[in-house]
Formats: sequence, C-alpha cells, structure tokens
Amino acid sequence: MSQINLTSLPVELFEKILEDLEISDILRLKLLDRQAYQVICCSENIKYRVELFLAGFEDGNHYNLAKRQQFLRTYQSNWDSLVPQKTTNIPILHHRIYELAGGIYGFVPDSTPNSVRFYRLPSVSRGIEMEEWSVQDLDFPIDDFTMEEAYDLLTVFIYKTGHVKVHLLKLSDGKPHPRARKPLLEYEIPLNHTVHGWELEAVIWENKLGCLFTSTSANESVDALVVWDWTTGDLIRVLPQCGNHSFTFLNGNTVVAGRSTEDKRPSLAFIDLGSDGNPLISSRTLVFPNAERGVLWSLRLNLGIPIRHGPELKLRVPFVVNHSQQILFITAIFTDSSSRSLAVPLWVLWSLAQAKTPLVEWKDSEYYSVPVVPGHPHRACFTMGSRFVAFIEPELPFAADSDTAIALVYDLSPRRLMRVGWDSSMPHCEGIPGTWNTVMPTDDDGGFYRAIRLPGNLPSDVLLTEDSLVVIKRGFYHGSEPFLTVFSF
Repeated sequence: MSQINLTSLPVELFEKILEDLEISDILRLKLLDRQAYQVICCSENIKYRVELFLAGFEDGNHYNLAKRQQFLRTYQSNWDSLVPQKTTNIPILHHRIYELAGGIYGFVPDSTPNSVRFYRLPSVSRGIEMEEWSVQDLDFPIDDFTMEEAYDLLTVFIYKTGHVKVHLLKLSDGKPHPRARKPLLEYEIPLNHTVHGWELEAVIWENKLGCLFTSTSANESVDALVVWDWTTGDLIRVLPQCGNHSFTFLNGNTVVAGRSTEDKRPSLAFIDLGSDGNPLISSRTLVFPNAERGVLWSLRLNLGIPIRHGPELKLRVPFVVNHSQQILFITAIFTDSSSRSLAVPLWVLWSLAQAKTPLVEWKDSEYYSVPVVPGHPHRACFTMGSRFVAFIEPELPFAADSDTAIALVYDLSPRRLMRVGWDSSMPHCEGIPGTWNTVMPTDDDGGFYRAIRLPGNLPSDVLLTEDSLVVIKRGFYHGSEPFLTVFSF
C-alpha cells in the first residue's frame, strides 16, 4: 500500500487535518516541511493555537478570533518590554504576615493580629477593578495563612508551640467552609525538647493541604511534612525528620521535597502519598556549577502553578494559563556568595506538558542553571506559570547605593525555550518611566530574562500574578508608609 503525502492534499483538507493534531506535532511539521510551514503561517486559526500554546495559555471562546489574537499579542508585547498598561499604588497597613495567591493579596495587620485584609488587585487586560474586604474578629491570633480562590478557601494556622491548629474558612466572609467536614484540623509535632522559631510552608492542591513545619534549635533541625485531605479532614501522610527544606505537589498523589544530603548537597525526593509502604519513589542529588566548595544554606521548590479562577471570573477573560505546562523552579543558595544560582530542571516542564508521566529518568544535562547577580536574597524566587522573578539586594558594582534592589524577571515559557516561529531576541528594556531603570542589558543569547533596578527604599518583596508585577513596601525602612505598587501588563 502506498503512503499518502499529507502535504499533497488540497490546502483546505490539509488545514482541517492540522486542526485535529496536537500542538507539538504541528510544531514538528512546521520545522520539517516547507509546505506545512506555509499552510500553518497562512491559517489564522492554527497560528493562534500555536501562539496560545507557546504562551502557556488555554483558550476562552467567548471572544472572536481577531479579538483573542489582539489580547494575546498585546499581553506578550507588554511583558517582553516590561511596559505596563497601568500602574496602581495601593496604601496598606503595616504587616509581617502576607500571601499573594492568584490576583488576591492578603495580609495580617500588625494592629489587629486576629484579622486578615484582602485586596483583589486591578488588571487592565482582564477588566478587573480593585476590590477590598476583610475577615475580622477571629477568636485567635494568626500565625500564618494561605488561600485558594477557586475553592473560596482560607486556611488559618496556629503552630508556634508545635501544636498545630488549622482553621478552614471561607475566603469571602471568614465563615466555616461548607466543604470541610472538620472545620478544625489538629496535629502535634513530636518533640524531645522545646523548639522555637517555627516556619511554615503550605500548599493547596485540589483537595490536598500540605504543610511543612521547620525549625532550628541548638544547631539541630526539626521538620515535619503533614498532608491532609481538607475536605474530609483525613490525615493522609506524616513525614517527620526527613531533612526537608521545601516541598510542592507535582500532582494530586505525588510530592517532591527538597532535601540536603549528609554532605550538605541539595537533592530532590519524590514521594507517593498513596503508598502503603515506603513512600519514597526516587531521589536525585543536584549538581550546581561552581558550587562544589559552597555549603547549602537554603533550598526552595516552587511549581509554577497557574491561578485556578472561580467560574464567574473565568468567563470574563479571553484566555487562562494552561495548567498542564508547568516548571519546577529550584532555588539553591550557598554560603559562598559567588556560587549562588537558580536552577530550573527542564525535564519537568516537558514531561508535565505532555501530561503522561511526570517522573521520567533525569539526566544531568536536563536542567537549566541561571546565574544571578551576586547579592543578598530577600525572597529567592516567586513564580507564576512559566515566568519567575528573583529579588535580591545586590553587591557592588550593581548597587548604586544601600537602598537599591534588583529584580530579575525570567520568561521560561515554551515560546522562549523552543524559539519556534518567533524572534529569539528580546528588545532592550527601557524600564518603567519614572520608576525603574535598566541595570544590565538583556541576555542576547537566550532572551530569557531582564534585570531591573528598584531605587528608593528597599521593597519587602517583588511578586507575580498572571498579568502583573507586584512590588511590596511594608514601610519598615526610614519610617516610610507601606503600600503596594501593581504594574499591570
């Protein structure tokens, strides 16, 4: 039987076949066959699907094609040039406990430690106006909290003594959450002696609530990873004293934890939450360039989890971030400042994007190491989808004065990494007029990041949403007043 050459078919029929193919197959055809390349470039519908995939989005069908293309290209252009459509300054209260989840910023005011105040951040591209509300007069002071807008979920933690209490409330009004059979979860961390200075990392993944409690006392590290089903109140897994620095969910049944080996080298451990026996699936030691003589000080994991919008908000936007395209960001900080680096294992991006098996064989060459300007990290990295920002207080010659901070904004979307049908170079950043100035040129070889200088009083943090860069100044420097600055792209 003779084989059929697809490109010999009539253009209309060939285009119909292309519309039913996976984007990865379309990209492969575009590279290998000139006629396929021409058909793809001439079809507005296929071109838009490719652009949407490379940007890491899923479609929203309530706008016509031309309008969606305009939204997408404007969005990409604004991020590439770091020129916002709108800048908003929001006065806030002094606070130390805060969280950014999706487009909502929440914090516990120092003046009222039993309340949480929330701001829905404005967005020009999504047509969202700023909204403010609060959950007040709780019966306890708040040690920490996290939130998930898609489930209207606010989890409030009390844990400083080692006796953990988790209150499951509604994000909208602070009432007990109707989906939680047990509105209060409790756990006692087993301790042989008094431990102070507990820290919490909490992650919500659908019906799972994972909490990593860590503390160091008398040169001894204590840690406990606890995972609940927050809807039923069942305790799914407890992993005490595993040397975990950080963790995140890869999916509903798999956790990846960042650990340090006996010789203080960073490693990853993959944990099966459903296993009746040993939950450890596999582990991998990370090798960072130029870090052999450094000692691991901090290891952070962050999966670029997109916003899970509620149904009402989702209808208002032209497209949403694709949840199947995710990158696991690993931030390792060593005591030798010259060895500080960010590393991104690209195998996680590609395996999750294929949505088949996230736990593939890891080769040493399959992660991407990003050098960082030498300096003192405030918050090592904050991610949103395939974009992340590293926020540091730099050392000379990058710092103009003691109040200068640097934000490195990286774009590791498939569009940047694959460079298929796109100009791989990124135009030089002119900064945001009157606010930021360029501190160094774009990486011309890869076009993956921009470095920008934040003059004036040092920010407390620089965070990301899907369409905004959020600069937080909590007012602790030189007696300045706290506020948020939202740069909406």
